[in-house]
Amino acid sequence: MRIELAFTREAVADIDLRGAAVAVVDCLRATTTIAAALAAGAAAVVPAATEVEARKLAASGGALLAGERHCLPPEGFDLGNSPASFTPQRVAGRTVALWTTNGSKALAAATTSAASVVAFALVNAAAVARHLGRQRPSRLVIVCAGTEGRFSLEDTYAAGALIARLAAWSPPVCDEAASAALLAYQAAAHRPLELLQGTGAAARLRAKGLLDDVRYAARPDVLSSVPDWRDGRLVDAVTASAPAAAAAG
Repeated sequence: MRIELAFTREAVADIDLRGAAVAVVDCLRATTTIAAALAAGAAAVVPAATEVEARKLAASGGALLAGERHCLPPEGFDLGNSPASFTPQRVAGRTVALWTTNGSKALAAATTSAASVVAFALVNAAAVARHLGRQRPSRLVIVCAGTEGRFSLEDTYAAGALIARLAAWSPPVCDEAASAALLAYQAAAHRPLELLQGTGAAARLRAKGLLDDVRYAARPDVLSSVPDWRDGRLVDAVTASAPAAAAAG
């Protein structure tokens, strides 16, 4: 498997995604929240490129409206972007329309031409690595959402965590950016909370009283959900494949 990495969603414009598998990460907090929502039983998460689009999705289809502007939920939203708030009581069986400052836009950019797209974070890195290991794509492009066009350490660290877990399936061939992400992860593999708390994104969340979101996101491999792009929405590949497997058995 050849692994390439884009440090920001804007950098995706310079990468040909045709035929590639793509994995998108916005560790603080969008892809952590997506993994949490699907783990709690949400039917699907639909990432929106704009707030207007998210509101239209919710208004037309009855989806829950979730997301953030400057870390906090905009007026009229059902939920923010705090992963722990996506409980079974709130989201089980529901579709969630999600708009965020960086993560949902990165997903929207990645889904235009890629062969497949998954979303991941530290919380589900092992599950996504297992999924990709079984799929065995010849080329994987990891897209870090970044922060408004700038590099973000937490996304790069999470990308390195995914690469480290993929290595257990087969030794990957990494470009320089992917190699740098792996080195960043290896340097602090056993100190995820310390690393995340030292980032600019964590500082902004701390200022809004949302440090618990950082603590939630810093727990590697606690969720088994695999957000997989299918028919314009993210669904859990694990639960989506379970009925077929049961039928085959």
